[in-house]
Amino acid sequence: MPINYKAFKPDKAANKIKIEYLEAQERDHWVHQLNKARYETMLPTLSDGVFKNRVLQLLAETNSRIEEVEAIVIATQSTLPTQDIVDEVVAEIALEREEEKLARRTK
Repeated sequence: MPINYKAFKPDKAANKIKIEYLEAQERDHWVHQLNKARYETMLPTLSDGVFKNRVLQLLAETNSRIEEVEAIVIATQSTLPTQDIVDEVVAEIALEREEEKLARRTK
């Protein structure tokens, strides 16, 4: 059964929610890429054994997660508004974050 929202206004909130979600996924992707580079750098220096096997496992898991996140990012990007609206919402989010930081500092 459809829900009649009383407080949440999807038409007003949708762009911000999508863009914040996309930002989180892009950040997740960036961290996975960082981890992948670290694991690949470590592997040639590791002796065979439990730790090297664990790093190999982590690299495989990271590669799999990168593929998942890339698919999520692509799907999310396809639902975004035009770039000018994205830029406007990103700027609004940045301003809100700065205002929150300032408010925490002045408490």
